[in-house]
Amino acid sequence: MKNRIRVTSLLIAFSVGFSFSQTKKIDSLNTELKTGQGEKKIDVLLALSNEYRAENEEKALKYALEAKELAQKAGNKKKVLEGKICEAKIYLKYGQDKKGLELSEEAINDGIALKEYDAVVRMYKSQYYYYRDIRSDMKAAILIIDKAIAFTSQNNLQPLLGDAYNLRGVAYYYLGNLKEAEKCFLSCVAIRKKTGDKMEEAGTIMNIGILFYNSGEYKKSIEYYTKAYTVFEQLKDTLNIAKSIVNIAMTESDMGKIFEAKAKLIKASELYKAVHNKEELAGCIENISNILSKEGKMDSSLIYAFKVLKIREDSKEGKSIGISLSNIASIYHEMKQNDLALDYINKAIAQEDKIGNVLRKANRINFKGSICLSMDKYAEAEKCYLEALKIRESLGNKRELSVSYTSLGNLNQRLKRPDQALDYYLKALKINEEMGNKPGIAGITNNIGVLYYDKKDYKRSIEYYEKALALRKTLGDIRELSESYLTLSNSYKETKDFEKAYNFHVLYTGLNDSLFNKKFASSISEMQTKYETDKQKQQIDLLEKDQKISDEEIKRKNTQRNAFAIGGILVLALLFFAVRGYRQKQKDNKVISQQKELVELKSAETEAQKNLVEEKQKEIIDSITYAKRLQNAILPAPSLINEYLPNNFIFYKPKDIIAGDFYWMYATNGLIFIAAADSTGHGVPGALVSIVCSNALDKAVKEFGLRDTGKILDKTTDLVLETFDKSGEEIKDGMDISLICFDKENKKITWSGANNQLLYVKDGQVNSIKADKQPVGKSDHRQPFTTNEIEYSEGSIFYLMTDGFADQFGGPRGKKFMYKKLEEKLLNISVETVQLQKTILDEVFKSWKGELEQLDDVTIIGIRI
Repeated sequence: MKNRIRVTSLLIAFSVGFSFSQTKKIDSLNTELKTGQGEKKIDVLLALSNEYRAENEEKALKYALEAKELAQKAGNKKKVLEGKICEAKIYLKYGQDKKGLELSEEAINDGIALKEYDAVVRMYKSQYYYYRDIRSDMKAAILIIDKAIAFTSQNNLQPLLGDAYNLRGVAYYYLGNLKEAEKCFLSCVAIRKKTGDKMEEAGTIMNIGILFYNSGEYKKSIEYYTKAYTVFEQLKDTLNIAKSIVNIAMTESDMGKIFEAKAKLIKASELYKAVHNKEELAGCIENISNILSKEGKMDSSLIYAFKVLKIREDSKEGKSIGISLSNIASIYHEMKQNDLALDYINKAIAQEDKIGNVLRKANRINFKGSICLSMDKYAEAEKCYLEALKIRESLGNKRELSVSYTSLGNLNQRLKRPDQALDYYLKALKINEEMGNKPGIAGITNNIGVLYYDKKDYKRSIEYYEKALALRKTLGDIRELSESYLTLSNSYKETKDFEKAYNFHVLYTGLNDSLFNKKFASSISEMQTKYETDKQKQQIDLLEKDQKISDEEIKRKNTQRNAFAIGGILVLALLFFAVRGYRQKQKDNKVISQQKELVELKSAETEAQKNLVEEKQKEIIDSITYAKRLQNAILPAPSLINEYLPNNFIFYKPKDIIAGDFYWMYATNGLIFIAAADSTGHGVPGALVSIVCSNALDKAVKEFGLRDTGKILDKTTDLVLETFDKSGEEIKDGMDISLICFDKENKKITWSGANNQLLYVKDGQVNSIKADKQPVGKSDHRQPFTTNEIEYSEGSIFYLMTDGFADQFGGPRGKKFMYKKLEEKLLNISVETVQLQKTILDEVFKSWKGELEQLDDVTIIGIRI
């Protein structure tokens, strides 16, 4: 029943943009500064101010003031104007509101006087960003951008007019007014078409896709993303091609197309690598982590989150490291490992403090409060929430202030302090009403409804739930709508208004078919029964009271009255039998007692049989589990494999407790042999055959001293046939195998295969060697196995495999995965670390298989040399 506001962040960027290495640019500018003279030096100082503005207020202001002073001495009014613009932007960013707004108005007037229209619009934009991003005052931001629209329209500055409409659309988007936002974006697209600016046109089309995404119209959203993608392809803009692919992927993820989404994100990550954009690459991998988290695959999500952190640390992206640390904390929090969550959120707080990002520091502290709250550390949670609130109050950021008040409301509600909780909720509500933030208003209104529900003031809870519902209907968010229907159903149920409770529950289940279960079905049945009972009682009372009903009304009610008459007769009949039954109660007691004894006897027999079956089943499971221990004894220990082949992974996924698949290894005199094998069958029969085949391999290399891979398989075949011939029956069991030998001293690799091919990636190309078409075992046309020599090349990666992965049925059409698709997948992931490759293969296999049964054992071994 408890409902809380979910604070979400946009996964998709609004604008088309590019990333550069800030450190390299600053170094280059400092070099130019040493030799720069006159106007050139002023330009360098202004550029340095702009670069430092993101993270270092002191240095940014120093360079801006120095540039302005030089320009004033030189009498260069245009450069003085640029200095004022830089200075105003710094004041606005770092909380010196009055100074920043006054200076920006001065710069606008100077720009108009000098006819520097581009500078005027840039200053309007800075004011807009201040109100939108720093103050979260969307209405004020719209008023500013409307001035920019009027100015650019009056002076026929079409490209700048397009920019202004785009920014107006973004502000309306944040307000939750998606229709007005769409109008603005369409106006922008029309202007972009007119000016022929295809790049910006595609960026705005992408924004329209985001609008449809947020209104739940995913197909339309993908339609617009695809349009943007087509334009970016025409422009050969790899970076923004990747961005549009990410947008499509994240939308498909919400549509439940997880496999397709992951595939697209991996494709996008390759494109980001191609253009060396580590910031976007990190964001893309972060999205994969988020999808895995949504699926509940927290371990895999964590692996990707740490990979993102490493990318950002290696590239010294200080402004994003805190985000990664916070995301890791969030995953640990979801995993209920709150001690680790606290450790990482503290690191995130320290990182934001280090780079001086006060707003994000407040966000991290607030999240720390939520972690403490889940650990029942109420005093620590309150301390964090109040500290975050203090920072946000000093910054005047309305949106974040609302989050603080909501968090404190949630805490006080948990502590059974409803008056304090209501006070905080009302403060949050007031801010969201001032901002015109409809989603926020709806969420907090719903929270207040929860508060009254907990106080058992159902009339007031319904009042607030109804307000939240009315707003959510205008927003069209299906998830939030379903939540409102459920809370209203529960409240009406408590007031005994079963008709409304039932109707709202029907609306709820209509939006949540996938979440429908027996518990809800029982609840509906209960409410429907009570509702129908109450309704019938009211109709009976009405018929009894109204003796003067007209003939026409009697005819109309005839059928209904007959139903009640029959009901009355049934009631009388039941009463008659009840009385007679009471009189015969003593007689029946004896019969009932005998029947009870009989039932108890039968029940005891059934229970005994059940226990016997369970005992036998346990014996079988215990035997198979013990057999698994025996089978594991033939598998080489991971420590042994890592000793000789440190850069490896083994993806081993038996279909049953024990398997027909196995892997094998032997090292001697600088030679390292390793194999992936698939014995005939799976489960118990396959496991028995695997032991025979593994022993035969051991004999071939240890007793017979063979080192040629082809000859090893020939001798293994002889030994397997010899073992099975002892039974006197014709047994055709054996194995398919992929066997490789690494001779590191002589830089030589040899391989032989029985039915299972070898794949390897070298210099970015996937290569395959076909196996001999015969098993290790009985064959109608047996031939000596081929020994293949492979060129030794550092960095190459080799994949030994059985057929289980490629033959697995799944995907949207229930078809086999196939070797071709597996080749492509291995090529795509070959650049990753071996452990990450294993994780990706596991995720791909699970996604492909879905709800279908695993067909066979699966083994893939990856070795990088």
